[in-house]
Amino acid sequence: ISLLARRYNPIRFRDVIDAIETGKMLPPRPVIVTFDDGYDDNYRIAFPILQELGVPATFFVSTGHIESGLPYSYDWFVYMMLRTDATHLRIAELDIDQRLPETRWQRRAIAIELLDRMKWLCASVQERIISGLEKSWNLPRAQGHVDCRPMNWDQLREMHAAGMAIESHGVWHNMLAKLPFDAMREEVVGSTLALEREIRAPAH
Repeated sequence: ISLLARRYNPIRFRDVIDAIETGKMLPPRPVIVTFDDGYDDNYRIAFPILQELGVPATFFVSTGHIESGLPYSYDWFVYMMLRTDATHLRIAELDIDQRLPETRWQRRAIAIELLDRMKWLCASVQERIISGLEKSWNLPRAQGHVDCRPMNWDQLREMHAAGMAIESHGVWHNMLAKLPFDAMREEVVGSTLALEREIRAPAH
């Protein structure tokens, strides 16, 4: 970030939108710093560094997780794969029926491969897979984990007041292309309304 601040001109997405709509010129060597999802390390680690160096950034957050405090589904899937005491993995939707390896790095490799395959499935099937493993392995998302924790509204309001842009990344971090139209619209509209209500500023 220090290198970016010295060699480039950090801007926000809204600066680009304003330039397109008004014809206003952007500064030379513009760069946009962004963070996706809304993990609380954005607040604990990134935000103080950005403040110290005077670098604006845009944070795209999933409002359902901000409001509920629930871990993100994909991350919880990997966490369960690493932490379960189960020795066997069954996922009918992916035609998976295999023994789970003992080492973390082997399990992580399997989890990454399966996530890539899951992302081709519709959102409801993805959720069914993850929820099914939560129940069968007794690792409910509601128990949470320090490494998979979203920010809260107070943190986001503080960041916004300090000049950071807070924008929409959907409600539940679903892949929009894998949703039916009504659910897709709710992800976009619902998250935008939540941000405007809590941050009290226009959201995109």
